Amino acid sequence: MKQKISFIGAFKKMGQAARKAVSRVAKEIKWRIKVKEAKAEILSRFTVNQLKSIAISRSIELYDEDPLTEERYYFRTKGEIVDAMASNLSFREILNLARRYKVRYRDVLEELEKYREELFKTEEKRGKEKRQYHDIIKRAEEADEDDLKVDRDSDKLVQIIMEFEPLGVVKEEKNLRDQLARWIAGKIGRNAVRLEYPFEHGKADVVVNDEIAIEIKVAENKGILKNLLGEVQTDILYFKKVIAVLFDVGKNIDLDFFKKQLRLLGATVIVIPAHIRRKGRTQEIIIHRSGRKIVLR
Repeated sequence: MKQKISFIGAFKKMGQAARKAVSRVAKEIKWRIKVKEAKAEILSRFTVNQLKSIAISRSIELYDEDPLTEERYYFRTKGEIVDAMASNLSFREILNLARRYKVRYRDVLEELEKYREELFKTEEKRGKEKRQYHDIIKRAEEADEDDLKVDRDSDKLVQIIMEFEPLGVVKEEKNLRDQLARWIAGKIGRNAVRLEYPFEHGKADVVVNDEIAIEIKVAENKGILKNLLGEVQTDILYFKKVIAVLFDVGKNIDLDFFKKQLRLLGATVIVIPAHIRRKGRTQEIIIHRSGRKIVLR
């Protein structure tokens, strides 16, 4: 007689697999952050005039544009210029430019090598001979390529979420979360989407491909948004991208402040206009189909 596998047992097994996957992703995120820091460190050794000259030749915009007012803020400090350049140049391109302008970079490669060996010491075995620089450069390039892939996947998700239309009556935030997860699964496949994804220090509302966390909140009060800031601050450490979906129900809670804080944490913010219709003890969350949806990156 075949023994039945309990649903709870299967769920626990799935949770363990998820935590293991997130643990690996968390290390990859630390590595990607280190690579970004290395790119910025090398670029910081260029003069401002050299950086501006490179920006012009590579058509890199040295300003930030407000998505709401379209007002431009031009970068003035060296740190701002370096950040913009690091986001638009690959690791290989930065090394080639360093060679061309005679800028030191080998000490940065040495530090990268030591950092990766320590970070992945239980997973990557080092051979008898010392690893050459081209190997660590390859690892850094892989991190760059992974960034681009995750950015593309994130952009696709943003578009899918912007097209989201719930079915039937939506009574609470949980209904929105469940419907949005099903909507995304219908577009990219069920196996790629997980609800209430557990990891070491929390649980994300929805996770796609074990890499992109989506937190969903009806912006009814400041307490909800303060909790969201804490959740995103943790998510950023474990997932390659974080998307915060806010349903703006018109409450006077200084939503712009929280949107700005979420962006500073590194999250992509999607704001969807809605309102809450209450009748007695029941309520319904209604999305404004013709309302202007906003994406803040």
